[in-house]
Formats: sequence, structure tokens, C-alpha cells
Amino acid sequence: MILREYLRAFPRFSRDSWLILATAGLGGFSYQGIYFLLANLLLLRLDYGPEFIGIFVSAGALSFAVSSLVAGIVGGRWGGRLVAIAGTAVTAVGIGMLSLAPLISAEWQPSWLISFCVLREFGNAFYLVNATPLLMAATTPAERGHVFSMRGAVTPLAAFAGSVAGGILPGVSASVLEVSADDPVGYTVALLVAAAILLPGVGLLAATRRRASSPRPLDGSDRSEEGCGRSQGGSETVSLPRGGGPGRLPYGPIAAMAVVGVLFIAAMAAVMGFVNMYMDQQLQVPPERIGMAIGAGQLAAVPVGLTMAVLASRWGYACTFILAAAGLCVSVLLVALIPSWEGASAGVIGITAFGAMAFPALNVYQQELVSPQWRSIMSGVAFMAFAIGWTAISSSGGFLITAYGYPFLFLVGAAASAAGVIVFWLYSRVPRGEHARGSA
Repeated sequence: MILREYLRAFPRFSRDSWLILATAGLGGFSYQGIYFLLANLLLLRLDYGPEFIGIFVSAGALSFAVSSLVAGIVGGRWGGRLVAIAGTAVTAVGIGMLSLAPLISAEWQPSWLISFCVLREFGNAFYLVNATPLLMAATTPAERGHVFSMRGAVTPLAAFAGSVAGGILPGVSASVLEVSADDPVGYTVALLVAAAILLPGVGLLAATRRRASSPRPLDGSDRSEEGCGRSQGGSETVSLPRGGGPGRLPYGPIAAMAVVGVLFIAAMAAVMGFVNMYMDQQLQVPPERIGMAIGAGQLAAVPVGLTMAVLASRWGYACTFILAAAGLCVSVLLVALIPSWEGASAGVIGITAFGAMAFPALNVYQQELVSPQWRSIMSGVAFMAFAIGWTAISSSGGFLITAYGYPFLFLVGAAASAAGVIVFWLYSRVPRGEHARGSA
């Protein structure tokens, strides 16, 4: 059934949609696959502890937070296409330069790591914030759910391959260079490969057509206008959120989605930011098996992510997000409460799989909540909120781990995310939310 729906939808995918999806695949393999697996392990091999690693991660997240709003404003003013192209190139440079840290003197090494972590996330913010409006501009409501579901599936599928490759590359590099398997230089080579793989994405984005804004819905449907549990069938008259039309910034919807983003990201930040350290240090799992666990989660995310369009067509994007977010929170509990490789692996698989459903549903809900001219701003604020939440967890994570242990940090993340889901549920129950009521 799902396969038939996608086979019918594929011919409606625009050329730009395919190019953006291909870029997402490269990013998944390079950044979410190789880099996410190996960055913290490189720092451990350089003899940095959880406190510095927490600061390192939070510096990147803070850079992403600050850059996201700027990226949304710049993309809205000059067009997201060029901004996304530049962001991809800067991200590749940041990863490549960061990977050279083992070659830098010990005196300058911490500053080098933090500086290029900040640069990497600056570029990543400019790409991600503007990729979402670009994909909105390349789609119509008829195929939008399927395209965003595909992005939610393509990225973890590519990341699965990247995680497997990332688990193997340091050992292969060490063998070729005739150094110890724990030598940081092996990780340098692997991360340089990750940086190089991002570069073709610059050309793919450059091949997209120039678009100034997203097309308006052709069939009059706007499922984000519906609260969770409301019928999604049939066509509706277009009714943009009050205050979200031309000339007036929709403060209410943007603020509500910012609160949701700050809280919701906490569980993923706690686990995905530190689980490789947890498995490496506390569970004594070798890098190859860590890569397999993370990769299995990314592989499981493919079929789960593809169901987003089907569920959204029946229940709406709001209900689909709530369902996926609840599954993600439960998965975090597996990591926190089952101190074994099996428990951690099952939790990581659940988090990654449900995340592949939750984030595309939330993205479309947010983007359709405002008129096209405000989509870059909404995207920038949403990603900024994610980054603020990630910064809060990662900056305190190292200290919480030292004081109370890894499970405590994971439980804090799960509790915060559950609070975010409740806030979203309360907001989405009323069409157009607090902003419409306030201007009624």
C-alpha cells in the first residue's frame, strides 16, 4: 500500500525535489553518518573528558542557534538557494579543518576544535534552515507529504551507510598508515573523507532553479490548520493564520513552535549527543559495534519515515508528530533504564526511526502554519529553537554525567521532550492557535 502510494507520487516530484533529496543523502552519509559517529570518539582519543566534549558540542549548538535566525532572515531577503549552497560549502570546510586537530599543538588544539566546530554549525544552519523552504517551493500539497517523507527516509538511509563506513574507516586508515587503532590520525582521515563527500552537494543545489518563494496550495488544503484528531479528508478553503499573511509577522505561531522545539529536541540531544561515549566508556563497546547500532537505527528509520505521508494524509501532520514524538520518548527510556549494549542499541534504533517521522511532520506543520513569505523566518526560528535546546542539554550534559551518570541525563532529556509534546498537543488542538485567537 505504501509502495503503491509512492509509485504514484514519484512522477509528480519536481526536478528540484530530486536534487534537494540527493543533497540530503550526501549530508546524511557525511555529516549524520561519519561525522556524528566519530567526532566525539576523536576527542576521547585526544584525551578530552566529558566536560570538554559537552562544551564542544554546546559551542556548535549555540553557533547553530545564533546562525539559524540569521540564515532565515538572509534566506528570506536574498533567496534560500544561494544561502543553502554557501552553507553546504562552509560545513564541508568546517569538518575538514576540525579533523586536522591531531596535527595541531596541544596549546592551540582546544581553540582550534571549538573554532571550527562553530564554523561547521554556522554553515550547517545556513543550509538546513533554507533547505526546508526550498523543498516547500519545489512541491505542491499534492506530493508534499511524500517528498518530505522521502527526505526523512533518505537522510537516515544514507546515514546508515555513513555510520557503517565510519566504524570501519579509522581501522582501515590506521592499518594503511601503520599506526595504532586508537591513534587519532585514523579518525582524521575518516573525517576528511566526510568533508569531501559533502562537496558534490554544492553542485546539486546550484543546479536547482531559482525560486523566490513557495507556491501557494493548488488544492486549497492546508492540514496544519487542523487540530489533532480533526478530519483531514476533502478539500478546504485556504485560510492562512490570522496575522500570518503579507505584511505582518505571525509572532504567535512562531513563538509557539519555538517553545515546542526547545523542549522536544532535549531527548535526542541527550542520547545522540552522548550515546557513543556512553557505549564506548561505560558499556565497553568497540567502535565497529557502536557504528552498527547507530546504523541499524538509521536503517530502521527508512520504512518508519516513509509512513509519515500516509499517516499525515489520514490524521494530519499534528497527530503524526505527536505519535512519533511519543515513540521517541519511550525509546529514550530504553537507553536510560537498560544498561547494556542491547538496551542502548534498541533505544538508539527507536530514537532514530521515530525521529525520521517526527521531524518531517513537524517541519511541514510549521511551514504550512504561515504564508510563504514567512517560511524562511519560521524555519530559522524553528532550527534556532532546536539548537537552543541542544545547547542547554549538551552544555550541562558533561557535568550531569560526571555528577549523576549517563542514565540521569537521558531521563532529563526524556522528561523535557515529553513536556514539549504536551505543549504542542495543547497548541494544535485549536486551528491556527493562539495567534488567531489573539487577533480575532
